[in-house]
Amino acid sequence: MRTLPAFSVLVGLAVLAWSPTALAQECPGAGADACQDWLDDLSGTSMGSGFWKHQFQAAADGKDHGVSVAADDLDLLLLDLQAFFIPSALSIESYGEVVEVLEVVDDSQAGLKFGKELLVAELNYFSGETLDSPAVHRRVLMLSEILLEQVRAGVADTDEVAWYTEVLQEMNDL
Repeated sequence: MRTLPAFSVLVGLAVLAWSPTALAQECPGAGADACQDWLDDLSGTSMGSGFWKHQFQAAADGKDHGVSVAADDLDLLLLDLQAFFIPSALSIESYGEVVEVLEVVDDSQAGLKFGKELLVAELNYFSGETLDSPAVHRRVLMLSEILLEQVRAGVADTDEVAWYTEVLQEMNDL
């Protein structure tokens, strides 16, 4: 596991900090070691990218056999994605667009991998598959959307993107 960098995400005039010091509010104990332990011990429920890819691919193909999430429910998830925190962050409007994002496997494109992990984490959140602390799950998603906007603008810190990608991956692999 990567060592936590100290950083903050700027939002207009406000700063939403997610450094080891700020994260300590969410961690048992204090300091970077406690936060690292907290990340190692994340608990909750989640579905991986393969699960979501199968659900959306089946819906795109008009199939309902062998799926766990009905197309109507996937439609509601898409609406949730469009209305969450920064509506343009994950500007996904169709099943095919979801599948395209979930097909990213190239780790050399950090921004694409980050976007994929964020999409999976948001699908999990809106379907009720969350960390044991939904408030922490939501906070990570909100900060990740801000960071995704910075990635698109070409101003994101690469260490920050790598760290958030790792956090999202751990959330998605519970």
